[in-house]
Amino acid sequence: MICLFEIIIEIMAAALGLTCRDAFVIFSQNETLQLQRENTQLKARLARYEPTPRSFETYAEYCRTERTALAFLNDWLHNNVNPCSFKYHSECGSYPFFERHHLMEAFENTIYMITNNRDFAWHISGFCLDIAEAAIHAAHTQNMAVGNGYAWYADERVVALVVYQSLTPDTLPELIRDAVEYPLDSDDEFT
Repeated sequence: MICLFEIIIEIMAAALGLTCRDAFVIFSQNETLQLQRENTQLKARLARYEPTPRSFETYAEYCRTERTALAFLNDWLHNNVNPCSFKYHSECGSYPFFERHHLMEAFENTIYMITNNRDFAWHISGFCLDIAEAAIHAAHTQNMAVGNGYAWYADERVVALVVYQSLTPDTLPELIRDAVEYPLDSDDEFT
């Protein structure tokens, strides 16, 4: 009888071992699937906010691309700005001068021309809009402090220039610096 009891205990122990082993395998598979999902989500977020940089062969090639993009932005600003009188000006930013949606699209297209990354360009265009609105507000405040009145609003060229200069020459390259790369030891770096 003891022999039969020992056999039953051994069989139960063996069955329990298989059950624990099976449970561990299932648990391990579930953890692996969860980690794969999280990895996919993190890669998607990383691609949006920290894209794989666009590589340029030389610094001169990067500069040509940047000049082309900034020329597009300059032309767009000058062709799409609306004059505004003080009566219609509000301190909420660029609204009286530009359609905000179209202005953000112009920023997005400019950044895309340089980085070749649409998601990143869309993300950065929001920062550009904030900078443009701050520049317009600063121009208004400075103009009032100097006592020049409200005349600058009526000149579309000045408004376009204020927005353009708020993003160039340093701000936009700083915003996209992680999205582009070019050789630092290039012979043509300073040409």
